[in-house]
Amino acid sequence: MISAQCVIYHRNNGDSKNVLDVLLQRMERYANNLESMVEEKTQAFLDEKKRSEELLYKVLPR
Repeated sequence: MISAQCVIYHRNNGDSKNVLDVLLQRMERYANNLESMVEEKTQAFLDEKKRSEELLYKVLPR
């Protein structure tokens, strides 16, 4: 049976960092990635909302 430490050691190209440090670094990268994805999706949503509101105001009389 391969231990988790061995797997992490090999995935880090032989760097013998603490398992917890490696996991925290991965979680931080993952969180940063998610935050940037949320920002992109939010901006896309706001752009589309603006377009749909502009179209709605063109179609409906005031």
